[in-house]
Amino acid sequence: MSMDKQQGTAITPPKVSLHIGGIPHDSGSGGTHDHINPVNGKVQATIPLAGPDEVEAAVAAAQAAREGWRMTRPEVRRDMAAFFTRVLRPTTA
Repeated sequence: MSMDKQQGTAITPPKVSLHIGGIPHDSGSGGTHDHINPVNGKVQATIPLAGPDEVEAAVAAAQAAREGWRMTRPEVRRDMAAFFTRVLRPTTA
């Protein structure tokens, strides 16, 4: 947990999971990675890593979703891409 200097409130980092076919997985066969908070040097989160099994499952899930995505109207795909661009774009202060 860290502090938000502007708000003066505690920040709890989100739980990180592998998402395969829309299903969250709390662990992976690739082990884990400890994310270190650069401010205090402490482990802030333990992140599951995908191994060969999860990669194969993710590829299979993507292949299964391919036909549905292909059948989605281009304007809907455009709107979805624009939405994710807005959501994932880093904000600037």
